[in-house]
Formats: sequence, structure tokens, C-alpha cells
Amino acid sequence: MASARVLRATPITLACGARQRLLTQVEQHASSLRWHAILLALVFGVMKTLTPEASAVLQQTGTMHLMVISGLHIVLAALFGWGLMRAVQRLLPLRWIVPSLPLLVGVLLAWSYAWLAGENPPAIRAALAFSVWTLIRWWGVTCTSWQVWLWCVALVFLSEPMMVLSNSFWLSCVAVAGLIFWFQWAPLPYGLRQGGQWALLRVVHLQCGITLLLLSLQWGIFKGISLTSLPANIWAVPLVSFVTTPLVLLALPLASFPPLSYRTWWLADRSLDVVFMVLKPLQRGWITIDEHYLAWSLLGWCGVIIWRFGWWRVYPASVAALVLYLVLQREAVPQPKWRVDMLDVGHGLAIVIEQEGHAVLFDTGSQWLGGDMAQYDILPYLRWRGTTPEAVIISHSHQDHIGGLGFLLQTYPALTVYSPFTEPGHRACIQGENWQWRGLRFTVLWPPKLVAHAGNDDSCVVRIDDGKYRVLLTGDIEIKAERRLESALRDELAADLLQIPHHGSKTSSSAPFLRAVNPRYALASTGRYNPWRLPSAAVIARYRQVGHHWVDTAQSGQISVRFFNERWQVLPYRERLLPFWYHQWFGVKRDSE
Repeated sequence: MASARVLRATPITLACGARQRLLTQVEQHASSLRWHAILLALVFGVMKTLTPEASAVLQQTGTMHLMVISGLHIVLAALFGWGLMRAVQRLLPLRWIVPSLPLLVGVLLAWSYAWLAGENPPAIRAALAFSVWTLIRWWGVTCTSWQVWLWCVALVFLSEPMMVLSNSFWLSCVAVAGLIFWFQWAPLPYGLRQGGQWALLRVVHLQCGITLLLLSLQWGIFKGISLTSLPANIWAVPLVSFVTTPLVLLALPLASFPPLSYRTWWLADRSLDVVFMVLKPLQRGWITIDEHYLAWSLLGWCGVIIWRFGWWRVYPASVAALVLYLVLQREAVPQPKWRVDMLDVGHGLAIVIEQEGHAVLFDTGSQWLGGDMAQYDILPYLRWRGTTPEAVIISHSHQDHIGGLGFLLQTYPALTVYSPFTEPGHRACIQGENWQWRGLRFTVLWPPKLVAHAGNDDSCVVRIDDGKYRVLLTGDIEIKAERRLESALRDELAADLLQIPHHGSKTSSSAPFLRAVNPRYALASTGRYNPWRLPSAAVIARYRQVGHHWVDTAQSGQISVRFFNERWQVLPYRERLLPFWYHQWFGVKRDSE
């Protein structure tokens, strides 16, 4: 497989497409408004300018779906087109009126909105689904809601099979399936489904259903739930759906009239002021939930089924046993004494050593403009595990190892930091240092002294020992440091588990060093399709030739190692999943082999 990178680029033309010209025009009209980032997201699907504060409010109140172009917005655009065409038809002679024309205009506007959104997957999915519904109405086909749902899912898969990997796809599918299930299995009495006086009750009923039935996906994907999502959505959905979105749709055709366009954008901005006025206080309702309580998220679906069939009256003992199982399910799985998890952070390194609900981190992944791996990977993992970090060991100064330290210290100011370089507030991670932590002994084997800036060969090498099993963490040491270690501390290097030096580079993992360590398992943290082509095929062969089990994050995803009293096990994430067809493309086989 070949790889390439761009060295120099010359634009073929400086002319922009129609969408980009419209986007530039809208930015000029709305750039001074407070919520311009959300307005751009509503029209063009541009999320990169959304501030972290606004994003946190939306996520922690369960209203993020309102601010990104999805099925709701596509349907609103289609309804706008349908209503506009119906209004025009009222002015036409009866012989010119075509009954299906409003439906076709609605589809056209839906696809136009999807084009404005940059043809992002959620918008395309929604437009496809609306097109299926329109064809059913046009042809007069009689079918159930579940049949329409299945046809839409099938069409999405036919158009883009890789959609099966998308979290947003499953959220959309389960949300629609949950609504169908809710309205069929737990409907309101007939009298409450009629008349405007019960409209608020119907909205509350809908939001209750979607909140209960999406719990499992929310816990699994977002690692938490919002206790205030119900009032937040009851407040925000009508305002965004029937005030903000129609205003931004109206502002688009007015782009050629700047004063009028700006006034329309200003009104949309003021409507968001009203929305966020209530959402910000409701943000405090967000709670983080760890993996031990994931089974509880099924109580919504089970509760509806049990209530509908009346099992709580007929089989009270069985229902009580089911609830008890879900509550106590976390105790059924044998818990290890301690564990080591190499997180999948791309090209970089982040390892979590966990014991009794507390953790020590070894490196913190990389950093980039606008984010880092601590924010997007490490911290969500710690919260999902219900683990509190107490210390961080930084192997050396390179950004792919130290990038997330700043964010971690902002979140946990009391963290103890060990490093091999001179930095105020850091403890020395140099040869001879050792300490006990919750029954584990940490021994520093390298480097011999502190330096101002720690390079690869200054990496902090730490051995972790529980009296029976040993783990050796090596950072990015290269052959020079390996030789000095092998020469001076050969008897101290033996370990059951080795973090492969320098991501499997040819400049590391020398044969004498491997003989001294002699690990059963060797774990490498590597990024898939990284420009350095790491790990090296020669290094992989070197490990395998002498019988060491090689596992890396590029192929296997997160790697979890669990230590019990009489055994230990290595659990690569992707291999633990069922062998679906797409795993053959996304991780089971190595590209270089």
C-alpha cells in the first residue's frame, strides 16, 4: 500500500462554488451576532465555530440534536416548501392545480437544505427517508410505520454501507424506532390525543418516551444522562423548530437584500437568546454515569413492555427478579485486582493503570489546535470507568505524549505529576526513584538525570510490580537508551507485559533489549495510516519470531489487560466484538501484511 503527502499546492481556480458564496454572504450578515455559530450550524451544518461553552450546554441538556441539521430540520424545510406551494396553488385556476406538486416541492426543498448542509450524512439520511415517505404517499401505498422505517434503513444502507459505523445513524434509527414503539405501546388515551388544549401534554408524552427509550444509547455514547433533558426539550424544541429554523430559512432568499436579511438573522439570534436563557441553568442536571450501571438503561424499554402486557400483576416475582438482576448486574462479573488499559489515541500514548477505582496515567496523548486527547478520549474513559486519577507520569516532552496534561490539570488540579524534565511542580521521574501506590510498586529505571527538554532517549522508563506480575512502560526510548539499560540493569528489565518503545519504530526494540525483557505480550500505541508507517514490519517480525504476542491499537483499538490472583488476560477491543463483515476492513487484518 502506497502513501503520499502534499508538499506544494496551487489552486486551479479562485472561484468559489454557489454554496461557499452563499456561506460567505451569510457570514458577513451574521458575524456580529452573538449566536452566529449556531445559526451557521442550522443553515450550513458548520460546527467548527461552535464554542466549547455552547457545545457543553447543548450536550448536557440533551438539545444538541436541535442545533445540527438532522431529520427535524429537513422535515421543517420540506413542510416550508409544501406550505409555500399550497399557498401558490390557492391563487391558481382549479385546472392548473396538481395535487402531488406540493409534495414534490417539499422533496426539492428537503434536498436543497441537505445540499446547503454540505451533504453531511445526517442530512442525506433524512432527505432519503423523506423521499421514501413521499413516494409512499404519492403511490398511495398502505403500510405500517415499521415497514416505512425498515425501507428507510435499507435505503440508507444501500446508499452508504459504512453508515453502520456512525453513532449518529444509530441514534437516529433508535430514536425513530423508539417513537414508533412508544406511540404504539404506551399511547395517550384517545380523548387526550384530540384538541389543542392537550397539546402541551402530548409534547410531554413524546419527550418522556424519547428520553426513556434513548437512555441506553445516551449512556453508551455520551457516558452520562441529563436529568433536565425533558424540560429542556419541552422548552427548546418548539422555539427552535417553529421560530429559529423558519427565520433562518426565510433569511436565505433575502441574502440579496442586506438590511432585510440582517434583520431576519437578528430576530433568529434573539430567539436563541430566549432558548439559552433557560438551557444554561438546566445544564446542572447533567450527571456522568459509569459502565457499571449500563444495564439500568434498559429499564425504559422493559418498563413499557411489562406495563403493556400487565406482567407486573400476573408475574410480580419474575418482574422483581428482572429488576433485581439489572440493579445487581455489576456484581456478576469477576473484578480484577488491577488493570492496565492502553487507550486508542492515534499516534501518541496514553495508558491508564487502575486499582480500586483510582488511577495513575502514563502519558496523555497528543494536542492540536482546539483540542487534545485528554478532553476527547482520556477524560470520557475515566468517567465511564468511574475512576479518579491521582497521578500522571509523563515519559518525555514530545506533544504526542504530553499534549493532554494541561486539560487534565485543569480538571484535576490536585494531580501529582512525575516527569524527567525540569518543570515547577513536577516530581522527578529519574533512575532510582520508586514509590508504593495501592499495593503496586513503581520503580523508575531510566533516565539517569533530569533534563531541560526530554527527548526520546530521555523517556521515563517505569516498571510496575504487584509481587507476581510485572509491566514495563518505556515511552519512546531508542536503541542508545536500550543498550545502556540492558548493560546496567539487565536483571531489572524482565516483565510479563511490555509497552513497545517508540510506537514500534526501527530505531527501537533491539534484539538484546527484547531478550532482557522477554515479555509474553508486547503492546504498541500506533495511529492507523500514520505518515511514519509505524509500526515497522521488521519490528513486528522481530517480536513474533521470538514468541512475543504482538498487539497494537491501530489494529485492535483499546487494549485492556486485567490482572487477577492466579491469572491475567489481554483483551483487544476489536477482537472482542463479534466478527461483523466490516471488521475485516476496519482493524482485524493489518494493512502492511
